[in-house]
Amino acid sequence: MKLLLFFIFSAGILFMQEIDENALFGTAETITVYTNQKTNVLIEAIKEAVSFSGSVRTKAGYGMDRHWAEGKKSRSDLTNNELDLSIEGNLLFDIRLAKGIKSFANLGVWYYPLGRNDQHLFTTLTVQGTNLVTNTLQYFETNIMYISFREFFIDANIARAVYLRLGKQVLKWGKGYFWNPSDLVNTDRKDFLDQSDYLNGNYGLKVHVPVKTVFNFYAWSGADNVRNLDELSIAGKAEWVMGRTEVSVSAWAKKHFLPVYGFDFSTRILGADVWGELGISYGANDYRMRSEQQYYIKTNFVETNAIVIAGTNAVIVSGFVIETNSSVKTNYSLFHIRNRWIPRASIGLTKTFRVGGIKDRLSFTGELFYNDGGYRHNVFKDQATRDYIISRGQYSPGRLSQWYAAGFMYFSKLGVQDLDSSLNYIINLTDKSSMASWSLLYKPVFNFDLTMTLAAFTGHLNTEYTTGGNLLSAEIIARLLF
Repeated sequence: MKLLLFFIFSAGILFMQEIDENALFGTAETITVYTNQKTNVLIEAIKEAVSFSGSVRTKAGYGMDRHWAEGKKSRSDLTNNELDLSIEGNLLFDIRLAKGIKSFANLGVWYYPLGRNDQHLFTTLTVQGTNLVTNTLQYFETNIMYISFREFFIDANIARAVYLRLGKQVLKWGKGYFWNPSDLVNTDRKDFLDQSDYLNGNYGLKVHVPVKTVFNFYAWSGADNVRNLDELSIAGKAEWVMGRTEVSVSAWAKKHFLPVYGFDFSTRILGADVWGELGISYGANDYRMRSEQQYYIKTNFVETNAIVIAGTNAVIVSGFVIETNSSVKTNYSLFHIRNRWIPRASIGLTKTFRVGGIKDRLSFTGELFYNDGGYRHNVFKDQATRDYIISRGQYSPGRLSQWYAAGFMYFSKLGVQDLDSSLNYIINLTDKSSMASWSLLYKPVFNFDLTMTLAAFTGHLNTEYTTGGNLLSAEIIARLLF
């Protein structure tokens, strides 16, 4: 599979000739051309630049326990409520050199004054009789500060025909808004309650070969958690632009994993932006949980002695009494779905509206997600099952079950010029739990804003969006840009 993908990538690079240079990274240099009629000499004045920018965000959040919020416990009992405080800084470095060479870095710094618990998993092997048993254990570590590069890469090009990016980077892979079922390149996902936050990139090499404005070819080789060359992941995507419609096909492969094939499109229909995305594999790469009940029957033979009087004689009679005890034990294990196609797909649209004479003042985005590898029932209903899935690192929000839907609405200039509002909603259609958020964004000056968000978690107890125990949460974010 990797050899086939590599051959396709190489062929694409060799046979593509016409390049649209301005559609790539933007100009990293300023060129002024002077023409001397006598000597016909061209002189290029090239400008190199180094820029520094960033943002600082401080957050204060408060989660309200369901029983406390519903008045089923004393208002003075704040035991299960949770206060969350943090400050985050992102420092952006942009270095641009001649001939389209540049480097970019996004350094993130997080400080949690109340501490943050991080889960760590490790595996142990034990011998039980003739069997080798694998056990996954977990422990929690409390930290107050983190420093990490979200992105850190170098851009270069070959004759303005092939564009290379090496390092830790976030790629645009797929057309979906919240769900990207064909994207196995990026491992970080959007947070429903904080969609404006930066994503963490993955380390690797991206190759981009454009042909005018009608075709793009992308190749990717990922190196995260890799020890040898044969463990590199490899992916490729071919993208066509036909008027208002974009269509792409993709493939991803890695050693010890099943290949995943992708398809996506975007177009404009009746004034709305419409998109769809599909990822499909023969078998699943992620794990599913299964439970098996074992019945144990323990039998004891208890010796008894009895004295029987027969006439004038006393006879001792010995015997056995059978005692039986039964018990049921549930065993959990992880497995991969095999021997059938596993499709994952999303489809959505965005429509903007003119309100009060202001164009695009109101926007609505809706998206539906189907995950054939997800659970068809509420696996969080049983606490032991829920704890097993979460402790094994097999829970990904918004991707646990088979069916999801989400809506995102944004209204700008809410009464005053500097006040915007958003209303977002996501529902797990399998277990009927949901999460809704309402935000107010106040931007008094260009480089400073305040955001207040209220969120509610609805549904039956012990479902995906109620399992945290909170009914409501409130958060205030102050952000400064520089």
